[in-house]
Amino acid sequence: MMGAGMAASQAGCPMMGDSKAAGGMQHMDKESMCAMYRSLRDAPNEQARQAMMDRNMQGMSPGMRQHRMDMMRQECQ
Repeated sequence: MMGAGMAASQAGCPMMGDSKAAGGMQHMDKESMCAMYRSLRDAPNEQARQAMMDRNMQGMSPGMRQHRMDMMRQECQ
């Protein structure tokens, strides 16, 4: 039984690594995340904000980008 539990937990590790690799922002520390949030929040206009989001959140769907922005807003207030 113990061996099966170990195998299951070890099997989960690569999946977590793959999940983290999918989003570029997942490895950010709080200071970097809040700096990015402030630059997005303080962008001079919507076009500049969108360009920053495109650059920093590549590969994320619009819904995931919104979720990430909401999370950053909560963490960085």
